Amino acid sequence: MADDKETSDGEAAATKQSGGIVKMAVMGVGLIGVMIGVQLGTLIIAKSMMPEMLFPDWMLALQPVPQVVEELQPKQPLGPAVYTRLNPSIVVSYQEGDTVRFLQVTLEAMARDEESIAAFELHTPQIRNNLLALLSDEDLEELTTREGKDRVRKKSLEEVQSILAAEDPNVEIEDLYFTSFVLQ
Repeated sequence: MADDKETSDGEAAATKQSGGIVKMAVMGVGLIGVMIGVQLGTLIIAKSMMPEMLFPDWMLALQPVPQVVEELQPKQPLGPAVYTRLNPSIVVSYQEGDTVRFLQVTLEAMARDEESIAAFELHTPQIRNNLLALLSDEDLEELTTREGKDRVRKKSLEEVQSILAAEDPNVEIEDLYFTSFVLQ
């Protein structure tokens, strides 16, 4: 019987120990859950109050900026392209030693509305004058390359746009094209 009493006392002690371990495990898991919850709550509150303290500048730069988001939104469809030719062609002479060389350029302007085309045609004398001066200042050798022609075309477009913007800011010539470019 004494052995039975010792066995029952041992079983009771083992049951107490296993019950204590289970209680401690449950309490530990609960405590970890509470700690994680407190940390997440603190992070959420802190993020809303002071985002610059939690995230470095480069991370904040990755957040979408409203202006950029607006630029990425689809724009209204453009109207059909409308063209007009600058008549007559522009002819510029270049002196190279004893030789005189000529550049003849035919330009067409492209816009998306008739109002811009009408403004271009109205201011043709000033546009011709400024483009003659611009082309006269160019290096003849550079005009023989594709890059040189493209650079002059872009400078010509900027010149036309500045003339028209000074007269009426609502008109816009979108592009200029060389439809003829003869160098002799």
